[in-house]
Amino acid sequence: MARPPGARPAFRDGTPAPSGVRKSPLMITLDFKLSAEWHPYDIDLRTTDALELRYDAFLGDVVFRIDEHDFSAQWGWVPVLDFALALRTIAERIATSEHELFEFTESGATIDFRRQGALITVSSSYSQAIATVALAEMTEATADHLQEVVARLVKSYPAVAENEFFAELRQR
Repeated sequence: MARPPGARPAFRDGTPAPSGVRKSPLMITLDFKLSAEWHPYDIDLRTTDALELRYDAFLGDVVFRIDEHDFSAQWGWVPVLDFALALRTIAERIATSEHELFEFTESGATIDFRRQGALITVSSSYSQAIATVALAEMTEATADHLQEVVARLVKSYPAVAENEFFAELRQR
């Protein structure tokens, strides 16, 4: 996400930073869109178990970009909640390991994370893109994204807030 020369940095929501504010924009963009094919009526969101909630509910597309490098999976069937949880877990684990791998369900596609010092190199099996990002930024972006996913799902599907597993996520 390169800025035009002279442009002020923007916050995540795209609004320009006020004059004098030196908050640099994050390189990582994480977002999601639920598939129109997924219907919440197929699952009792209040009582479903963690596996069903994580892998069968909230299917759609995920956006994952690091600057201009795109690792998005806009396939319509990605478990959005699982993706957010897995990226958050990867960000936590890679702080003490050198390598983590995200494997998409129902596919052989993967996203590879390799740490060298305070930097993470990201690549995938389905894109030619390779990007490097600071571990601190990845940690912040994945935590923020998980909270955003949780908040948006509760707003759209209030019954899920009563689910025991989902309630634990809200505390994370």
